[in-house]
Amino acid sequence: MFSYEMWDKKSDIKGFPASYWLKENSHLREGDVFLVKQSGTVFYVESVDVMRANLLMPENSTSDEVAQKYIDNMKKGYAQDPESLKRISELESTIEQLVLDSLNK
Repeated sequence: MFSYEMWDKKSDIKGFPASYWLKENSHLREGDVFLVKQSGTVFYVESVDVMRANLLMPENSTSDEVAQKYIDNMKKGYAQDPESLKRISELESTIEQLVLDSLNK
């Protein structure tokens, strides 16, 4: 269901160039960033440093440990409500399309 991948800060995400993500999201510029995927599709883009703090993990936690804990927490939350996950995925797709349409005008 959920997986993660460390982002190289060079590859496009959801059809947007890396420069867009880094310009619009200053918290992604420093430190490691991971992509949260659902069935292979990017669902979230998260800063390791921000998530380490939010998850109350020790400073010496590795990027992979932080990303895996995030995934584990998501699995716990969504396991109880698969309909919400489906709806969120639909809304994410709609938002992506609206943003792409506005950029192409």
